[in-house]
Amino acid sequence: MNNFNIEFLYKEKEENKVKIKNNIFDIYFNLKNIFNENLENIKIRIHNTRKSFDIYLFRETETWLIGNVNEKQEIDLISEKLIVKEKYHKKEEFYFLLKHELAHLFINKKAKQSCNIPFWLNEGIAEYLSSSDNKIESIFIPEDFFERNIIMEDWNKSIDENIEAYKISKYFMIFLLSFYKFEDLIKLLESFGKKYNNKTFNINFRTVFKKDFKEVKEAFYNLYNKK
Repeated sequence: MNNFNIEFLYKEKEENKVKIKNNIFDIYFNLKNIFNENLENIKIRIHNTRKSFDIYLFRETETWLIGNVNEKQEIDLISEKLIVKEKYHKKEEFYFLLKHELAHLFINKKAKQSCNIPFWLNEGIAEYLSSSDNKIESIFIPEDFFERNIIMEDWNKSIDENIEAYKISKYFMIFLLSFYKFEDLIKLLESFGKKYNNKTFNINFRTVFKKDFKEVKEAFYNLYNKK
């Protein structure tokens, strides 16, 4: 049996604790089946103040950031009430957020806890799994999007520059999985070692998908890049 440690860091009483816990279990078992993987000692903290959230992330965060997985594989989430209060996200996004952050734990485990998964890939898979909308629309995609969003710092910079990085990464996953199986993505995750470099990534991508990453990326650009 998996060990879930769920903390509600609230100033006032949270009436939906049972509902939230039940949803966490439902989401967990859905992802468990998708990845064919178990997680142990899952720690989830749910905050209803930005100050509390920031304390556990050891920094002042922007309002677009509502969930985080740290190096200890602990999850911090902004509560439903705070999502509505800050008016940056919709209330119903809370459960998508739960699935998004839990997906990161499964992704990281499949990649052997490697910190070298490109950020666009990690976020793209999590967005794909937590979204119910598989429609792709034309969107502005910077030519160097995949090359410039390998690490967290560059990803955050893209967000600050109003580049729709989450959406682009999700769209690429939808595009890729219209030709391949999710099991192929898992094989790619399992290929990551301790060090990341473009050459190794390209070799592993071709091994799994039988096509060069450059070729697939260009096909995606040509179809969906908004001029």
